[in-house]
Amino acid sequence: MDRLVFLGYPLHPFGNKEKLRDAHLRRIENPMLFFAGIRDPLRDMEKLTGTLKQLREPWDLHTVDGGGDHSFRVPKTAGMQDEGIFARLVSKTLGRLSSSGL
Repeated sequence: MDRLVFLGYPLHPFGNKEKLRDAHLRRIENPMLFFAGIRDPLRDMEKLTGTLKQLREPWDLHTVDGGGDHSFRVPKTAGMQDEGIFARLVSKTLGRLSSSGL
């Protein structure tokens, strides 16, 4: 079974949260895994959640704790290193790709 992984999907252009780039997502016929930084200026979480609820295929969403931006970088005050964040993204992805579910 094919699966898709979206790393920091740019749901809308910078500064224009009303112009969603989501129409094609509803046509996808494969399970989807989304990663999002909570400070990503190209992703409004409320809009992303609304979009995901419209998908017909299984999906899962994981956010980068500590304030991840579009590149999943977090402020130094979060006490997290980029390598640790990227290792968690890879681990979560491999776990999902190798499981029988999403």
